[in-house]
Amino acid sequence: MALELALSPRRIFAHPKVIPDQGRTALMRGPLVYCLEEVDNGPDLNSLVLTDDVAIEVHASKDLPTNTLVASAIREHWPDEALYRAIPPLRKETLIRAVPYYAWDNRARGAMLTWIRRETGK
Repeated sequence: MALELALSPRRIFAHPKVIPDQGRTALMRGPLVYCLEEVDNGPDLNSLVLTDDVAIEVHASKDLPTNTLVASAIREHWPDEALYRAIPPLRKETLIRAVPYYAWDNRARGAMLTWIRRETGK
């Protein structure tokens, strides 16, 4: 008997009653949950937005003994220190790299995020 697992990357969503995860998605591959680390994605992980129409690719890792997930995303940033503005944040395309949750915090200290902000595709 053999165990067969689907290993295509996929998004998962939380029930709307899970308030901290509303409007967010998490990434999985097989049974593994993935997360974003500051060491790969820079500071302010909550400024990253993943659209539903973007492909998620599996890449070999150069610095971890596991595969990572890579996708095109958007990074929002604020042009100054104002707490509120009449215009939305500036946006720039970026790549995100996700590592298996079990492997985080093995290379450098920094923030980690499992539930990524999401938007519907174009």
